[in-house]
Amino acid sequence: THCSAYVAAMAKRLGVYILRPPEHGQVLLANAQGSWLAAGKGGWRPLADYAAAQAAANQGQLVVASFINPNPRKAGHIAIIRPSEKDAAALAADGPAEAQAGQHNYSHTDLRVGFRYHRGAFDQGLIRCYAHDLPA
Repeated sequence: THCSAYVAAMAKRLGVYILRPPEHGQVLLANAQGSWLAAGKGGWRPLADYAAAQAAANQGQLVVASFINPNPRKAGHIAIIRPSEKDAAALAADGPAEAQAGQHNYSHTDLRVGFRYHRGAFDQGLIRCYAHDLPA
């Protein structure tokens, strides 16, 4: 799928760099983006939990959710966290609101649904969120 290209294109449109071609090819780009984010590159910062991710998106920051597939030969997944008025119970149950390209494209869903094709990613807490301030 093209989740990583979607995130890269949206970040570029907003003036924020995230790993993308030609620095890395399309193959397994979501895994590479996740590793790049985890290494603290490009001004991205990790967020403590889903509540912090939702709050950062609500404050106008660019926020992504990233799953690195533990099998290095299989694709991970990445999505954009979008603003939402979810309460603490909804965040705990389904994660923040998100938009993505993938097996299904969504302009508005939540992490549980968006990452469902990556077994255990949501339920085992393997999704990491990162935020970046938008340029002035």
